[in-house]
Amino acid sequence: MKNAEYWKTRAVETILMSERSVVDYEKRLQQVYDIALINIRKEINAFFSKYATNNKVTYAEARRRLTAAELKPYHVQLKEWYRLAQELNMSPEFKQHLKEVSARTYVSRMMSLETSIMFEMERLATEKIAGYTDLLSTNYLAAYYSNYYTVSSGLQLSVNFATIDKGSIDTAIRTRWDGANYSDRIWRDKTRLIQTMEKVLPQSFSRGLSSNELGDMIAKELNTSKNYGRTLARTEVNNLCNQSSLRVYQATGLQEYEYLATLDMRTSDICRDLDGFIGKVSLAQTGVNYPPMHPNCRSTTIPYFPDDEDDIEDRIARDEEGNNIKVPRKMTQEEWIKKYVPKEQQQPLLKFRNKYRPKA
Repeated sequence: MKNAEYWKTRAVETILMSERSVVDYEKRLQQVYDIALINIRKEINAFFSKYATNNKVTYAEARRRLTAAELKPYHVQLKEWYRLAQELNMSPEFKQHLKEVSARTYVSRMMSLETSIMFEMERLATEKIAGYTDLLSTNYLAAYYSNYYTVSSGLQLSVNFATIDKGSIDTAIRTRWDGANYSDRIWRDKTRLIQTMEKVLPQSFSRGLSSNELGDMIAKELNTSKNYGRTLARTEVNNLCNQSSLRVYQATGLQEYEYLATLDMRTSDICRDLDGFIGKVSLAQTGVNYPPMHPNCRSTTIPYFPDDEDDIEDRIARDEEGNNIKVPRKMTQEEWIKKYVPKEQQQPLLKFRNKYRPKA
């Protein structure tokens, strides 16, 4: 069996790959927020262009009803938003809001602006969910097989081997932990944004703010949301990498794990205290004795073997139907992937590794 340094090096490598993929995703996240803000500023500027005097719209003016001439094209716009809401799978609450606004005989100018900004925030949330789904799915796939290779190669024994399919990956990324999953947290953040916007708009008109000042207020809230999105991506990916390790431990019959805070020692007291903790795989609980322990957590785990290893071969799980593998000493992970991983998963897995693994 490989020494302790082998297990630590492999675990850190897996976490670093995942973190590099998150950094790459953050560029996409920045673009999504930039586009949302550009569109929202356009809506605000168009509103002020119509109704402002000296680049200010009073609260009374904002509360005025749309005229019959304005209401007709606005209803056309509402229908288009509803079509897109259906197509992009926006929230049921927003679809209901569009129905209710469409049914109104009178719509205030402020409500028309609120709804247009709500649409951009809903679109932002759906694009984030699509991006997170891809990020988390790929990371779970990569971490799962990376951990399986590490364990099978490190033990140098024949071990039970189980592949994962799309259904297993979808279940893993949608599993709630600490009361919610990534989708829940994104929708919750979107709700906070909309509720804040609904307060900001009337306040800005009451205060006599300009279009740029109103845009800046919303930009500030979007920036808060974006920073939360970064934290969410890092924490969710760390969770999935560690859950994939746990699944491999369970499948191969490993009974204990060691908490490894190598990457988190400088930033987290709780992880520093847990570094070296030995826990039972059957009792692992995220946020209690298993990472992530906090937002932006970078900790991970490695298999733990007692000093007396004479019976380790008896304790490793094997499949009675013969679904076992033993990795030759000189087999690389790329060779292992091409031999054991389902063909349809090999290309995205190898692409991920080639892009994000630490270079020698």
